[in-house]
Amino acid sequence: MVKRAQVHPMTTADMRRERYHHLSSYFQHVHDACFMKCADSNNLNYLSIDEGVCFRNCITKVGYFMPTMPYNMEGSGFQSVEEEIRGAKESAHHPTGHEDL
Repeated sequence: MVKRAQVHPMTTADMRRERYHHLSSYFQHVHDACFMKCADSNNLNYLSIDEGVCFRNCITKVGYFMPTMPYNMEGSGFQSVEEEIRGAKESAHHPTGHEDL
């Protein structure tokens, strides 16, 4: 966080607030998506036992997926594309967002 604070004109408290905001927004959307996936009857405000098990499994899968995502995506195709784009921007002298302001 110290390096980000040096590059971006935000205080550490601002960056921490943004981080918490993004995390809470992410988890709210995950819960909404899992609820909509598992709720067979959307007219009810509660889940049946089978729907509750589905919801629990959905949340558990996301909980296991997110921490392991960087390791699972190593060597995937999108990383080489990102590196090519970054190299093309640097060769064309376009800012990449990592320069000091």
